[in-house]
Amino acid sequence: MNAKEQKEGEEEDFKQEIQNLKNEFMESIEERVLFDHVLVEQTTKQFQTQDFGNRLKGYVEANGLNSRNAPITTRFKLWPRVQEFLADEKKKCLVVLGDSGKSMFAGWMLNLFLSQPQKHEEKGEPDQKNKNQKKGLKWIPIYIRLQEFAQRSDQDLENSIEVTLLNNYGFEEKDVNMIKSRGKKKEEKNEQTNKKKKTNDEEEKGLIVLMDGYDEIGSQRFVNVCQQMREYGEQRMKVIVIGRAEHFELSSNERTKTPENVFEIQEQDKEEINHNKTKPEVVFISPFNEEEIQRYCEYFDSKKTQQQQQQQQQQ
Repeated sequence: MNAKEQKEGEEEDFKQEIQNLKNEFMESIEERVLFDHVLVEQTTKQFQTQDFGNRLKGYVEANGLNSRNAPITTRFKLWPRVQEFLADEKKKCLVVLGDSGKSMFAGWMLNLFLSQPQKHEEKGEPDQKNKNQKKGLKWIPIYIRLQEFAQRSDQDLENSIEVTLLNNYGFEEKDVNMIKSRGKKKEEKNEQTNKKKKTNDEEEKGLIVLMDGYDEIGSQRFVNVCQQMREYGEQRMKVIVIGRAEHFELSSNERTKTPENVFEIQEQDKEEINHNKTKPEVVFISPFNEEEIQRYCEYFDSKKTQQQQQQQQQQ
């Protein structure tokens, strides 16, 4: 083989290597889009199973308090606080506690996440409104009804994301492992690039896990359901836990049974020497004020009247 033929052979090998890399990249993109689509589809089924569509009619948007006994005059819109949580990379877990309206708030958030516009349209450029929006992760929701774990072991609760994906979402174990490895690869990539500015092609959707009904797992039962997110790559997953405040107040004599301590996430560095602990953010759902109570009652009075009129017409 002469020098010319050798050079041509090397060029051909290089072209083939480039083509293989392109094929692998396209396969990973297609795989990611497929998994995202299945997650959205299955979460939509969960939304329908819980009949949130009908239950949310007449819903009054929730307000929040920084502590359960804080004056109602200090309350704030709860959704903007959730958005701040989602935008903060350092925050991993948000705990929302209250007396009433907790599951409805979960359903309301679920509807927002499922209704969010896609980042790219099939044809043409994104509309002007989307262009003006701040770039960042789009969140794909996973809905977990913790009441289903009331008779399950603590180990199942500690792995409730995987259990839900296998039992309720129809995933196979290899699919769950693929989601886990995808999240960890994302973390490694961020470390290697030292979190350089992302391009549009590098932006990836994140997973937001809504765990509804923590108080329904059983009285005096406290399981850290947030720690498991480490297995999925924490850079692309966040957890929102929703439950009754009384679940923790009944154990006020035990200092360790506070939301901040129960849902604490322990991280290890690569040498497994230093342990960093990330505490959750905790907010409380505010009671209705008089105006909201009146609006809520008027809606259901109107609904009741419509039902009575329909019954009279059918008779």
